[in-house]
Amino acid sequence: WRNGRACFSPPPGDRTARFVEFFHAGLDHYFYTGDADEIAAIEAGNVGPGWTRTGKFFHALTAPGCAFANGQTVVYRFHGIPGVGPNSHFFTRDRAECSLVDKSAQWSLEGVPFWAGAPQADGTCASGVPLYRAWRPFGDSNHRFTTELAVRAEMVAKGWVDEGPAMCVLAPV
Repeated sequence: WRNGRACFSPPPGDRTARFVEFFHAGLDHYFYTGDADEIAAIEAGNVGPGWTRTGKFFHALTAPGCAFANGQTVVYRFHGIPGVGPNSHFFTRDRAECSLVDKSAQWSLEGVPFWAGAPQADGTCASGVPLYRAWRPFGDSNHRFTTELAVRAEMVAKGWVDEGPAMCVLAPV
């Protein structure tokens, strides 16, 4: 393939996950995870009380059977370094943004939780659906991700900055 990688014939199947959205009213923060152990820890109160499911979610590829074959690339998850950066998490698939965030010394790279495609110039996705990113630049900085235009509009109405479609994730199943 174009990066010198080849897929087995047939390749193993893709693994996907449902990324659940949690909200903490006291912090006014949103958090997402598709990791079953993290979900269980949050729901058990092991990361602190106050986190509840919002009922919102998105689906994403967590392990492609044939990496890079469908145009999807890794997505990075960052967390603000306590006492230095914001008390927040966010995702990016943009390598230049990843590099800037890493060089800021305010964020810690937590890993690669999923894979996603790039939106087209008009904001649509060749496959899947756009995952929009909104940012709260006031108070304690936070990001919210959504595939729903109504949620995006709600956040903008509250003063959040619409950062547009950040990536393309799997269509709802």
